[in-house]
Amino acid sequence: MTSAAGPDAPRPRVRRTVFGLVKLVLLAAVLFFVGRALAGQIAALDWSRIRFRPGYLALAFLSIIAARSTILLVYRPLLEPFCGRLGFRELAPLSWLPILGRYVPGKVFSVAWAIAMLRKRGVATAAAVAVPFLMMGLAVLTGLTIAVPLTLWAPVRERIPAAWAACLVLMGAGVVCLHPRVMVAIGSFVLRKLGCSETLVLPSPGRYVAAVGAIVCQLTLAGGGLWLLGRSLGDIAPGWIPVCISATGLAASIGFLAVFAPSGIGVREGILLVILVPAVGEGVAAVLVVAIRLVQTLVELFLAGVGFLVLRTTRATPLRGEA
Repeated sequence: MTSAAGPDAPRPRVRRTVFGLVKLVLLAAVLFFVGRALAGQIAALDWSRIRFRPGYLALAFLSIIAARSTILLVYRPLLEPFCGRLGFRELAPLSWLPILGRYVPGKVFSVAWAIAMLRKRGVATAAAVAVPFLMMGLAVLTGLTIAVPLTLWAPVRERIPAAWAACLVLMGAGVVCLHPRVMVAIGSFVLRKLGCSETLVLPSPGRYVAAVGAIVCQLTLAGGGLWLLGRSLGDIAPGWIPVCISATGLAASIGFLAVFAPSGIGVREGILLVILVPAVGEGVAAVLVVAIRLVQTLVELFLAGVGFLVLRTTRATPLRGEA
């Protein structure tokens, strides 16, 4: 038996090494091309086109802080069936600390961190595993669904003759994928592929809808923050607000799915750059893309710090289950 297992033993290690190298190559390629595009636009920018408005910058920060804060409103309805009514002191560390895990390649660390925190607070393994994965799946699918109206955007309509039909089909597909039964099937399949025996368990329909609504609110605030930041740097018309919201949903979802890119770096910037150039022009769009990454990172660090302080000052009692 030992001799038979010997040749097969290194295979998982070799596979991990190959996947790791592929991820590094993809990340390097994305950073090179997107970085070159950003640097080229910024180098050619006429800085007199930048019209700095501090009031809009402050509003952009507030909007993005509000967007990131709504993660609490996503976690609450998903956790309540297993833990009962949760307050700020319980939700803040669970919601904001694992955000930092997105900056680790692979994106698994953020989910693993959330699972570890839930298990430490006495949440059953099935719930501790299912809830972060459910939240991740809902965020990605909701973001992609919100991005569907981009098919009706003028530059896209020029290349897709049946844009309205494509929009309706994609929107319908997004709604179907968000249906609880479909989500259970998708989530359980992903968990099995990851080697987890747990089955995805959904909350009541009302709580499920509340979680999806909170994600929509989060993306709307984040897209509004992008528009406000653009307004703080140049002249971007209010009509671009829906485009900014859809672009934010698309960039966030694709950036998360790009497991080779920590926090979607490069991928998100590339998507936003393509969409924002018609809105504010080359150069200004590049500055806006770099600025939104900086603002989001500062906000996430701030909220993670708040979550850490709450965790340090809160007695770590087990989260109670509902009767």
